[in-house]
Amino acid sequence: MLRRAGLALCLLTAGCGGGSEDLAAPTEPRWRLDHVSESRSMVVVDVLPLGRDDGWAIAFETGSGDGDPAFALLRRDGADWGPAPDHPALRHEGGAEFTRLTASGPDDVWLFGQLAADEIAASPDLGALRWNGREWRRVPTGFTLRDAVAVAPDDVWALDASSSPVAIAHHWDGREWRQFPAPADYLDHVAASGPDDVWAAGTDDGRPAVVRFDGDGWRPVPLPRRLAVEGGRIGDLVALGPEDVWAFGYLTTGEAVSPFVAHWDGSAWREVPDTVDDSADLMPAESALLGTVDGDGGFVLASVHGAEQHRTGTGDLAVIADPEPVPGRTDAVTDEDRRQHLQVHDLELVPGTREIWAGGAVGVSPALPPDAYARGVIASYQY
Repeated sequence: MLRRAGLALCLLTAGCGGGSEDLAAPTEPRWRLDHVSESRSMVVVDVLPLGRDDGWAIAFETGSGDGDPAFALLRRDGADWGPAPDHPALRHEGGAEFTRLTASGPDDVWLFGQLAADEIAASPDLGALRWNGREWRRVPTGFTLRDAVAVAPDDVWALDASSSPVAIAHHWDGREWRQFPAPADYLDHVAASGPDDVWAAGTDDGRPAVVRFDGDGWRPVPLPRRLAVEGGRIGDLVALGPEDVWAFGYLTTGEAVSPFVAHWDGSAWREVPDTVDDSADLMPAESALLGTVDGDGGFVLASVHGAEQHRTGTGDLAVIADPEPVPGRTDAVTDEDRRQHLQVHDLELVPGTREIWAGGAVGVSPALPPDAYARGVIASYQY
């Protein structure tokens, strides 16, 4: 699944410039803000990088004026982010609500959600818009989407958020959607490395579960016994190949919450030990765990209320610092703004690079209205 300007960072072990007699101090790994919303009540919830200078993102604004979130679609086509090409089905006034982006390439981008009334539909309805590189085309779905992955223009998988008691995965073959039952109670993450290597994660009987489509049907793939317990959850899934799949999640035991990373090597899932610093200040108990690979054998982990961490392919672990502060409620950065924290809602590797994009918001917590604010951001981290 395909999910920006470079940020020249040095890892903690590397020097940055200077001669042998005057070595500069190592630069702290840090996020760089590539897009900051004008709105003070916005969050970026989904990012889709297609290349360093090519991508899409979904944001929504809570203070739209009518009590409902106003969704916005963003596009990067070059150096900067801006509004995406418009379509009547994207308009908030018509009832548009966006759920998820996926793509098999720059000329095959899918946007799922509730599409606004337009010249085709008399009222808002569930569906998808498909970008062919020039314009949007409307594609009916008829189901509420949880997650989707596009393998090819005629090979798209979409997880049904409302299916019960058996999870349903819908498949687009280039002409129509077909339903495939999956051996789980509920599925909320899907990833693929090819047409016959599609993975989905969710729950079965209250426990974390992973299933795989091998070209013939969906089949369960057992997790290690320690991970397949009640109170556990998989928060992200990345498929790089039939022998290289990653799952990021957490376990809950009483009041204790511990993150985990598991890897599929082609024969079995195995937990990867000592992957993250789960101390309370870096990984608060109430945080959902997100993750993505780093393009060089390691991965980056994030939690909404905690700090992002980079575990390299050599096993080094570094905390990625929050970005430089931006103005909050005023036109200048205040002392209060210097306490800003980046809340990450989506985390994706830019294909073919060692650059990570994050979608989310910056703000100061705790804060109450009228002092509270959230500026929607897209950040990048390059190592």
